[in-house]
Amino acid sequence: MTEPTERVYHVGLAVASLEGLFQPPLSEALRASWQAGTSVTRYGRTWHLARMTGQIGFVGDTSVQTMFFDHSAGDFVTGDAPSGILVPFAIRLRDGVIAYQLRPGLVREASFTGALQALLNAPGREFVWVIRQAVESRTWEEWRQGVEKITGFNIRLERPNPHYGQDHLIEEAVEGIRLEYLRLTGTALQEGINTDADLFRQAVNHVLRDYGRAAIHGVDPRGEESTWVKLKGMVGSVTARLKVRAVGQSAIEESELVSVLESSQEVEASADLRGLGDEREEE
Repeated sequence: MTEPTERVYHVGLAVASLEGLFQPPLSEALRASWQAGTSVTRYGRTWHLARMTGQIGFVGDTSVQTMFFDHSAGDFVTGDAPSGILVPFAIRLRDGVIAYQLRPGLVREASFTGALQALLNAPGREFVWVIRQAVESRTWEEWRQGVEKITGFNIRLERPNPHYGQDHLIEEAVEGIRLEYLRLTGTALQEGINTDADLFRQAVNHVLRDYGRAAIHGVDPRGEESTWVKLKGMVGSVTARLKVRAVGQSAIEESELVSVLESSQEVEASADLRGLGDEREEE
């Protein structure tokens, strides 16, 4: 095992809740649903639920090369071993808020929430769990000022009532083709999206006027990914995440996650994003 060093851990927040009329205490439902050894496969990763210590983890389809010195043979020996990673988390039982370790490039928000929800809802379980990302309110202007470039978007534009305002390109597309809604999806070139382009600007404005919904992705000056989401009838929001600086191994200590929960206020769960078609799951 490597020596503990000072690290910056990325921590995400989520909210666990139960569906259905019968709502027992979360602690009771969690004990009933938590069965160590449960496994689910999602996007080529097999996730496993460990003992009730606040960890899930996955084993991928790919392998990593290992090497050791065989003293009996007097030579180095190479081989393959499954690749995988642990994701520590902690749950605040009074309201279902979860703090968990993000793994940049390996485990995104949707990776964790989707896997934990599937594990707790494995066949034979008594309760139906919903695990959603936690979000913070953010206007389009506030979010745009905090990102260095926009890397992609998924926007659904709906026929307005009563008018399109100055969004003439949107009006021409929807009315000219005779559509109930129009979906725009794009991935940027290296330099990022041109946010001053008329089509993009009018599409965002149409959503801000509450005639559609959008998920827009970007990176901040430090290279951190961020997604701004605007759903109809709701304010814009971004996924809640924070950084924790502590001495430790690659996996964050449970005590650090508990400290995050103790200092976190009430958080809001993300709305249902189905229909936008962009969970930002493993790529």
